[in-house]
Amino acid sequence: MTAKSAGMDLSRGQRPIGAIFLLCLLFVLSIGRTAASYALEDPKTGLQDVGIESKLGQRVDLDRPFFDERGNQTTLREFVRGDVPLIITPVYYRCPRICGLLFEGVSRLLSELELEPGSQYRVVSVSFNPAEKPEVAAKKAAQYRGKTEKKDLSPESWAFLTGPESSSFPLMKELGFKFAPDAEEFAHSPVIVILTPDGEVSQYYTDIQFSPWDVRLSLVEASKGRIGSPVDHILLFCFRFDPTKGRYSWAAFNFLRFGTILCVLLCGLFVVRQVRRGQRGGAREGGS
Repeated sequence: MTAKSAGMDLSRGQRPIGAIFLLCLLFVLSIGRTAASYALEDPKTGLQDVGIESKLGQRVDLDRPFFDERGNQTTLREFVRGDVPLIITPVYYRCPRICGLLFEGVSRLLSELELEPGSQYRVVSVSFNPAEKPEVAAKKAAQYRGKTEKKDLSPESWAFLTGPESSSFPLMKELGFKFAPDAEEFAHSPVIVILTPDGEVSQYYTDIQFSPWDVRLSLVEASKGRIGSPVDHILLFCFRFDPTKGRYSWAAFNFLRFGTILCVLLCGLFVVRQVRRGQRGGAREGGS
């Protein structure tokens, strides 16, 4: 075989390889373009405008007008009657992705939470999309209220609200909930926000699955002693919320202080008991 013919054979062998490489490149580019079209946020959307800005202690205006799922005008203040804390879920009801997962997570949380919705806390889902009307909220209410194990949930226990921009936008700003338009949808993060009965932001949980134990302690803490058992309040003394972990962790100093106080009380009871025994023994000897 001559060098010329060998070169021709080599070039022929390289053509299929080059064609396969080109097809693979086109395939990767098409996948990338498809993935971009399905992304939650448009690359042009400023991600600094989306997320959660912690505003712990911020007081929310409880008197802005909203509409419940039946079309009746209401306010957040209606749901803190009885001095109960609120779980606020910022959503928009036509969200095709993350809000559905958030609703599923809240439904599971309500099923597992060992507090009574309505009497000890309430949940309020609020749409930040002013274009949504009560009819849309009613459909979501029917879909997700029935998914909890507590089938007797009332509209007052878990409310689904809509409202004008003049109400929903300022509320989201006070909560620290940042969202941005993304074509016909919105880019946003999943979160539930715990409010005190006075309307102060008490805690955030940024997820779609929630620990009933942690949320219970948050609600007891937000209630400022109005709900919860004595054990809950002892636990709050020994635990503190760790924002880096998103859950309650041992507060070592408080735990040691609690242990010291308990030991002092036990020792005091022991001394009192011994003194009383001695007095009883002395009284018997004196009587004899």
